[in-house]
Amino acid sequence: MDTTMLLLIVARVTVVALIGRLLLAAMARAAASTRYLVAVTTFCSMLAVALLSAAGPQWRLALLPPNPKSAPAITTAEAIEPESGGLLTVVANPIAPAAPAAEESLLPAWRGWLVPAVLAIAAIFVARMVFGVVAIRWITQRAREIDDDALVRDFDVAGERLGVDRMVRLLASERVTVPLVWGVTRPALLLPASALEWSRDRLRVVFLHELAHLRRGDAVTLLLTRAIAALFWFHPLAWSLDRAARRDCEQACDDLVLASGTRPSDYADHLLGIARALPAHDPFGAVTLAMSRRSQLEGRLLSILQPDARRGGVSRRAAAIATALAALLVLPLATIRLTAQPAPVEAQQVIGQQNAQHWLEKAAAAGFDGDEPRFARIADHPKQRRAIEQYEALRAKGSRKADDWYEAGKDLLRRRDLPRAIAAFTETIRLDPWAGAAWYNLACAQALSGDHNRALDTVEQSILHNYGGDSDKLLGDSDLASIRGQRLNEIARLADDLSLQVDGDDWKNAIVHYERIARQRPNIARAWFNYGFVLVEGGQPRASVDVFTRVLNMGYRPGTVMYNLGCAHALLGERQAALGWLMKAANAGFDVGGYAKDDKDLRSLRAEPWLAQRMAEAWRKHEEKQESRDK
Repeated sequence: MDTTMLLLIVARVTVVALIGRLLLAAMARAAASTRYLVAVTTFCSMLAVALLSAAGPQWRLALLPPNPKSAPAITTAEAIEPESGGLLTVVANPIAPAAPAAEESLLPAWRGWLVPAVLAIAAIFVARMVFGVVAIRWITQRAREIDDDALVRDFDVAGERLGVDRMVRLLASERVTVPLVWGVTRPALLLPASALEWSRDRLRVVFLHELAHLRRGDAVTLLLTRAIAALFWFHPLAWSLDRAARRDCEQACDDLVLASGTRPSDYADHLLGIARALPAHDPFGAVTLAMSRRSQLEGRLLSILQPDARRGGVSRRAAAIATALAALLVLPLATIRLTAQPAPVEAQQVIGQQNAQHWLEKAAAAGFDGDEPRFARIADHPKQRRAIEQYEALRAKGSRKADDWYEAGKDLLRRRDLPRAIAAFTETIRLDPWAGAAWYNLACAQALSGDHNRALDTVEQSILHNYGGDSDKLLGDSDLASIRGQRLNEIARLADDLSLQVDGDDWKNAIVHYERIARQRPNIARAWFNYGFVLVEGGQPRASVDVFTRVLNMGYRPGTVMYNLGCAHALLGERQAALGWLMKAANAGFDVGGYAKDDKDLRSLRAEPWLAQRMAEAWRKHEEKQESRDK
């Protein structure tokens, strides 16, 4: 995670936390249990937004107004070699605007260690919680069980009044200073040793309050909210929500105690008496549910003694509704990224005219006589005309050969005939969706034409559709200079992850490396394809069968995947299964014969009549092409 992503996550989390805090302010007179539900839901939503933003899918919507500076305003020159009698022509080639370069230096030098520092401090807070959990568990294991029959009977009666049907241990320890409940699977109520001298009435109130925590499931939500607050330790709204949640949690338990028949005045008196005997610091306050803390006392007493306060509980239906509403907020907020719309065609035309005027002025300064008709003859250059004629011929006959469209697109892109180049590459992709190079060149044409958002989407698709370029290629390509920035950097990192490169015959380390990438990017089929490939080459064909089957179900390069499944079964000695997959690959359009003749994995199958015929046909086609080329 880089600094930009961290700031984006913080911004999104802030929106969620602010909405939750405003809801709590607006619900000041609602029941404490309802407010606590809002606080816990807000905490869970903050965590969900952070996780989805960091690792989840992103949908980009071009809803923002177009940025007039997004299109290139200044261009560099690329010369086309003149032919006899031709004019040396100058073709516009956009260079990167200043904004992306400046963007890289906006943050000072501390950006490199900001994210590690934030995570390190969060780890300290979480470690503090873990230490508290271990300590209270150690104390619970060494606490003595209370065997006073009268107290045990009062404890059981309190559980029946609150509807708690779980087995709860009643313990006493000199290591705790306040009554508290602890545990999820094996809960226990821990009393200070001095509490055994309290009156029976006070202990009954303590039993009711602590068992109310168990009935409500507060032990789980406490650890969850505290852990999330620790992760967002730097955010004031997180700690504000944490304080509000703790307060509302205790007040909700107070409401249950009062609903069981306890008089408010008696309960307030016992609560005040317990608080007076408390020490200034509770070492286990971060991980336990203690009955009384001085910091919360005033608000709780006012709530207890208020006769018209709302004290209702929260039903499962209400919790489900809150979860659904939170999901409706979290999913769009975490996954949608608003981007600027592409500049209108009119604006691009204006910019193009400005560029043309710029180069005319350059030409005049270099001694050009300003003969505009001669300059207009750029489009009539013989190479340009041949590229256009080739494109129009393909259109006229409705060619269904992806390679022909691709070659035409490359020639048009080289001549900077961007509209026709875009059309040619689009047709290539329609005929062969896995033509990764066509995706990449389409992105270059879109970037050069000023359609920056679409170019970024397309270059990302090129990586997902098997384009073999690495980060150096993407970041160093002048055709993509106008879209350099944070997102292209992310795509470049993806390209490196999905690039299939093995150091010599070190397949063991390659298997570990590509398995890790596949686990990190489980929804990217190309990552799993790479993993399956190195499994075959690394001598694990059985494992590769499962991986390639997964890739096939993801719809990635079906013909190629079927061929690799055939290779894996051939290595396993499963001839019929291997031939079956090779036949399916051939039916899907894969050149089985052309690849099989040199593929060592299929050595055991070359004598099979079907495969031998395919290899012979591939060899005959190769000879015919060679003869045609020689002629």
